[in-house]
Amino acid sequence: MYRVFTVLTLTCFVFGATGANAQEENSTERTPVEKQAIAAIRAFGGWVMEVAKQGDRLTVAYHLSDKPIKDASLVPLKQLKRVHELNLRGTDITDKGLANISGLTGLSRLHLAETKITDKGLQHLKGFSDLEYINLYGTQITDKGLEQLSGLKKLKKVFVWKTKISVVSIRKLKQAVPGVKVIPDPDEEQRWSEIEKKRAVEAEAAEIEDTKIQVAALKKKIEAARKQAAATAKKATNANNAAESAQKKAIELQKVATKAKEQADGDQRAADAAAEKATNLQQEAAEAEKNLKALQQSAAKKSIENKAATDVEVVQ
Repeated sequence: MYRVFTVLTLTCFVFGATGANAQEENSTERTPVEKQAIAAIRAFGGWVMEVAKQGDRLTVAYHLSDKPIKDASLVPLKQLKRVHELNLRGTDITDKGLANISGLTGLSRLHLAETKITDKGLQHLKGFSDLEYINLYGTQITDKGLEQLSGLKKLKKVFVWKTKISVVSIRKLKQAVPGVKVIPDPDEEQRWSEIEKKRAVEAEAAEIEDTKIQVAALKKKIEAARKQAAATAKKATNANNAAESAQKKAIELQKVATKAKEQADGDQRAADAAAEKATNLQQEAAEAEKNLKALQQSAAKKSIENKAATDVEVVQ
């Protein structure tokens, strides 16, 4: 998070520096002493910019300088009274150097991250009644130094990463300055941790509930599938029974058909025998009729012969 803040700060200074320096010289008429001080700051490699809409207030930044920034580099600041923001991040200033800014009581923002200052240096800030922001990241500040900020009632943000400040001291500062945010704040982090844990528990509970609902729905689907399978199995059994019954009926009908065929074959044989017998009888009857005609003819011939013989005898 600190790196993000640093990138944003660098971007702001890089893009606004040139125009802001020109603006500082043209927007507000500075005293010769102030102009000399601003020129000296720039000579050390620092930037001096006017705060937008507050032309008489300045932002001074040493952290972008390509030259070493020592305690002596801050001496020109004694001649500037209306400094809104001072950025000393990553410079070589010490507690002694901070004595040069003790007169900037109207300062609102102060960047001291990654400097060599200690608790002793913060004594020079006791009169900064308008200070709202201070960054102590990567310094040697301890509880004793943080305690010296308890009288700055306008403080809104205090960055204390990588310092020797304890949780107890942070709590004391929050009690002394209502509304101040200390970053990182163990209590706040714990609170958020508890919130996150609670959310995690709630999310897990919700997931469990969703899983239960899904399991219940799945059980219903399984039960429905079982019922459908049972119904299908019953239909299959009925179909098998019907097929077996039909097969039995087919076998019975086959037997009946076979028996009927056998009966028909017997009747046909009997009919054939009767027809053959009738044919034989017809032949016999024809033969008998032929014999009868022969006998009749013979009898008629004999009758004629007898009559003729009788007639002959009479004539005689």
